[in-house]
Amino acid sequence: MEKSMHLEPLLRMRVDLGNRYPIGPIPKGRRNVWQLGGGTVEGPRIKGTVAPVGGEFELIDQEGVFHIDVRLVIVTHDMANIFVQYFGVANTTPQAAAKYKAGETVDFGETYFATQPRFETSHARYSWLNHVMAVAEGRGDGRAVEYLMYQCVPDQSIGLARADSVFKFDG
Repeated sequence: MEKSMHLEPLLRMRVDLGNRYPIGPIPKGRRNVWQLGGGTVEGPRIKGTVAPVGGEFELIDQEGVFHIDVRLVIVTHDMANIFVQYFGVANTTPQAAAKYKAGETVDFGETYFATQPRFETSHARYSWLNHVMAVAEGRGDGRAVEYLMYQCVPDQSIGLARADSVFKFDG
């Protein structure tokens, strides 16, 4: 039987959108920068808020596909700071676009909205996040974006080794 990975719930994150700063047409498409206004984070091993810093550096390409590039900071309930960066794509339907423009929530699965979050922290309690490979699906309503993030978990029977115990590194 083949060993394979599976997804486990990591966290739910709501990010409030602040001001939009349109950069306008550029060679790759149309660029907008969104200020982030805060938000909430909750998961089985993490709870906190999204600090009102960071931004979304959105690119809409010539085919109308959104290319997502977000950097933000999570402040946990016990005051640990976690840097989060994610890239992704969102491609919508005319019906979902109309809901979004009307300020209605576009539900998970109504549109293709996927990201790949990465985490960085120096806090010992959350250091496990530094090595997490995650994927997420998103939805929004024009005022906020909500993500369901999942951790990619390998089959536990494979047995992992440190890279420096397998490969020789010079330096």
